[in-house]
Amino acid sequence: MEKLRADLSEVKHALSEANLALLSKEADLVPASQKNVCLFTDGLEEPVLRHAVNRLMEEHAGVCGIFNGNDKDGYRYVLGSKTDVLSMQQCLKETLQARGGGKPPMIQGQIRADRAKIASLFTE
Repeated sequence: MEKLRADLSEVKHALSEANLALLSKEADLVPASQKNVCLFTDGLEEPVLRHAVNRLMEEHAGVCGIFNGNDKDGYRYVLGSKTDVLSMQQCLKETLQARGGGKPPMIQGQIRADRAKIASLFTE
C-alpha cells in the first residue's frame, strides 16, 4: 500500500509539472507589452495556478488572472497584481457576482460567468 501511495504521489507531481509547463507555454504567447492578462484552463490544481500567476506578474504590469473551469460549471480563479488586484476583484463581484477574497498581491475565488464576459474585463 505504501508503494502505491508513493507511486501516486510521484504521478501527481509529474502531472502538476507537465500542466505548469503547458500553462507557461501559453503564457509565453502573451505579448510582454500587454498590461492585463487573462488565461483560461481546466483541471489544474490551485498551486499550479498560483505559480503561473506569480510568473505572469513578473512580466506584466496590470492584473494577471487564470480561470480554471468552464462556462457550464463555473471557474475557480487566481488573480495577482503588483498594483491593484482588489479593484479587479471588486469589478468581478459587482458585474459577474464572483465570490472570493484574499490580500494583495494575490486573491482567489469562484465565478459562474461566460468566458467572453470575464475576458472583456481584462481589456485595457
